[in-house]
Amino acid sequence: RGAGAASGSGTMVAALLLRQRGCTRCLSATGSGRGLARRDAPFCWRPCPRTARAHAGLAARAAHGQSGQSVDVYWLSLCKVGMEAAKLVGERHLGVEDWENARAARDEGTRLQRLVSSAMRRRVLARYSGGGSGKTLAFGREEGGKPFLVDGAGDIHFNVTHTPTLVGVCVGIGGPVGIDSENGRRELRGSVGKIAKRWFSAQELAALEACEDEAAARRRFYRLWTLKEAFLKATGMGISSSVSLRGCAFDFADGGVGPGREPSTDIRFEILGGGSDGLRGEDWGFATIEPVRGDFLSVCWKRGDREGVTVRTHRCDIDEDTGDFLFS
Repeated sequence: RGAGAASGSGTMVAALLLRQRGCTRCLSATGSGRGLARRDAPFCWRPCPRTARAHAGLAARAAHGQSGQSVDVYWLSLCKVGMEAAKLVGERHLGVEDWENARAARDEGTRLQRLVSSAMRRRVLARYSGGGSGKTLAFGREEGGKPFLVDGAGDIHFNVTHTPTLVGVCVGIGGPVGIDSENGRRELRGSVGKIAKRWFSAQELAALEACEDEAAARRRFYRLWTLKEAFLKATGMGISSSVSLRGCAFDFADGGVGPGREPSTDIRFEILGGGSDGLRGEDWGFATIEPVRGDFLSVCWKRGDREGVTVRTHRCDIDEDTGDFLFS
């Protein structure tokens, strides 16, 4: 169906749900304790701020066709983005803490990455939480340091990654997500085999050694690395956690990714040693894309009761006239 049809149906559904939910303060005042206003109860069209944001986010997600059955991946190439463009999107979208984080960067390249990734995070999330620039969105951090949206938007899960050549943001509804990217053209500190022996499982190392040449081994290496990092970021665990990079194993057929191709989701995953901290390999889904040749990006999501999740990719660009992001 066309974009207009999708948008129209989403807006109608959102309006119906908004009318049902009403304001939590009004529901309490009228004696309804089940989340739905009584037919004979007066209805408040000026809900409290937290409820208003939740309603606006519901409408925005419906209009974009986002549900628990999809994970959205947004990416932007930094190859042609200069500091002036980074500052421009920063002025339009960033909050005070974002600017402080960017200024603390040790070099200009890292500063540019932080400016663009923080601005893109806010702009993307604004599409699911009520629109606007995203400058007023508030964030908190879980115990392990993973950021989350506050103020009534708890069902929106997101994660961010950036390298010198790429920024990625993933969004999912109703379950945790993680994303990681690597520039496969950069020089490594040591050979692929040496690094793999430290961080990869025995079966992953065997698959690397079976690659036909060094180029194929490097491509497999970066896919494995980003998948592992995406999983650990989705769970909120670090590489030194009880699972760790070595404590999980991936397998997939070589090839299958490249610019212009659909996300590769035929990925087998196992948590070695029978699982840890209640984690089970079958509870997680994965996908890898290569939006630009040599830039690998992997995403992870918790399945739960979500089967048949669709991974949707969106290219982003910067409008240097307005300082806004363009989505396609």
